Amino acid sequence: MKFSILTVHPELIESFAKIGIVEKSIQRSQIQIEAIDLRKFADAPHFRVDEKPFGGGAGMLLKIEPIVRALRACEVPKAKSLRILVSAKGEPFTQKLAEEFSAYEQIIFVCGRYEGVDQRVSDFYVDREIRVGEAVCMGGEIPSLIMLESIARLVPGVIGNEESLEVESFSEEWRAEYPQYTRPSEYEGHEVPEILLSGDHRKIYEWRRSKIESK
Repeated sequence: MKFSILTVHPELIESFAKIGIVEKSIQRSQIQIEAIDLRKFADAPHFRVDEKPFGGGAGMLLKIEPIVRALRACEVPKAKSLRILVSAKGEPFTQKLAEEFSAYEQIIFVCGRYEGVDQRVSDFYVDREIRVGEAVCMGGEIPSLIMLESIARLVPGVIGNEESLEVESFSEEWRAEYPQYTRPSEYEGHEVPEILLSGDHRKIYEWRRSKIESK
């Protein structure tokens, strides 16, 4: 799967791609991450990507031309692609959407900055407008990386333990994860539930179900 991120801060995306499982997945060619600098698609000589909004108003908007040029340049021919505008006005990102999006071959994130982007980008040039949470960020880069990581971990082979994908927080069966513990079994008087040390897999399963249902 290829992730293309249109941004005015490509260095932020590039640094993320050098961390942990994400970096290893790139090295194994399971995913690709491409940071696309919108300024390279702006007009010379100033390569300006923002402009004041028509009708007045606070702040600046990202211009339409660099975004559309970058979208057209990065889209992989004949691939099943999805164009997402990352915006505080969009629909909320959920695990269900992550699962839906993981079926695509390429996902393109358009990261807003300043006061947002020209409305025509949302109206005519992207497929979805998505937000992460209820807070407003300075730009779409961090929310796009949250979505990227959530989607990428569903790509086969990215997560070493496939079982962890079957017992997920917010999935249909396991709406919230059960409590988990590791060694030592006792620390400063705080003990791991005895049933987890019993080796009785049926009882452990029932205990976990009861903990989920009580939430």
